[in-house]
Amino acid sequence: MRPFRLHRPESLDEAIHILEKEGEDARPLSGGTELLLLMKQGFASYGNLVGLTRIPGMDRLEVRKADGALVIGAGVTHRQLERSLLVRERFPLLAEVEGKVANVRVRNSGTLAGNLAFAEPHSDPATLHIAWGAVLCIRGPEGARKVPAREFWRGAFETVLQPAEVIESVELPPLPPNRLGAYSKFGMHERPSLGVAVFFTCGEGERIEDPRVAVGCVEPHARRLGEVETALQGKCAADVEASLSDIGAIAAGCVDPITDLHGSREYKLHLVAEFTARTLKRALDRNGEGRP
Repeated sequence: MRPFRLHRPESLDEAIHILEKEGEDARPLSGGTELLLLMKQGFASYGNLVGLTRIPGMDRLEVRKADGALVIGAGVTHRQLERSLLVRERFPLLAEVEGKVANVRVRNSGTLAGNLAFAEPHSDPATLHIAWGAVLCIRGPEGARKVPAREFWRGAFETVLQPAEVIESVELPPLPPNRLGAYSKFGMHERPSLGVAVFFTCGEGERIEDPRVAVGCVEPHARRLGEVETALQGKCAADVEASLSDIGAIAAGCVDPITDLHGSREYKLHLVAEFTARTLKRALDRNGEGRP
């Protein structure tokens, strides 16, 4: 591996300044579970790594009083989200998903923000955050901006981040009691082969409102399935449960997977149909439990 200089800035502004100064030969570093592995294997080479985890405020994990949103600093690890009492009590689905990311070693060092920024196609958090309606808070030389999770990814390992920009925090909106959600994954390797996230509000007359269905790992990046959401909108929960296989078929028709080590195109289409139905059923079963 090529030798590199590890910078330890004391503020986010200083980190951004270093990234801007060093240009393409610099990258931000959080947990390093993805970036350092690529560098060791010779797939990437940078002369400057800019550490973010020691910057004050990057370990922020709190519920914002103004709107109840969970604010997750860029230095917060998967393990912290998995074990946090605050997250487990107020955002249990997040804790559940984070507890199944990769393995304990990765969760202990890898950060949520780093995972999202790396844009690995086979990732759990991206799918969940798109369907949940998360917002990514970004800082760079031109100032701060907020990007909805569904607009953050452009392709495999490609995001809307501009040179010297970094994720400062991730914001998750609170889920009211009648807002139900579920996440399911499938994989034969360490990385998931499929991830499906479903959210909807159970409105008057048990009708589904504002459904959001996202699928990840089978295409270059996770995304919402508009046709499935349209098929669910306004339907009675009982009718949806009676037509789960039909909804799964609609989901399979929305994606265009490729054959790779995770399975053939045909196999992945089967997985999308099956796990979309299963995940929707899990969300429906949570009606009345008082938790997402």
